[in-house]
Amino acid sequence: MSHADTSIQPVLLNPGGAADDIPADEVRTFWTAADQDCTVVLSDGSTIISARVAPQTAADVRADVRARLADGEATPVRAVHLDALGLREAVEEWAREGL
Repeated sequence: MSHADTSIQPVLLNPGGAADDIPADEVRTFWTAADQDCTVVLSDGSTIISARVAPQTAADVRADVRARLADGEATPVRAVHLDALGLREAVEEWAREGL
């Protein structure tokens, strides 16, 4: 699996003036055609795990989950959705790092 390169830069968001500065992380991900996932650890220690999918796959999964939500299903997001989005594989690759 190919991982996208990232760079992280601390920034201050300034929605209403200097007194309202909000610390944030600017994350830039550089996806190549071969990259399938990306894992980023932010300055607060939280982790972002993302995966790359074709636009139609994303649209199909979203439509199916929305239909399940509209039908009132108790578990509208299924393992098949995570697999279609590449998230299960991305999480496994993240967990294997350093093994």
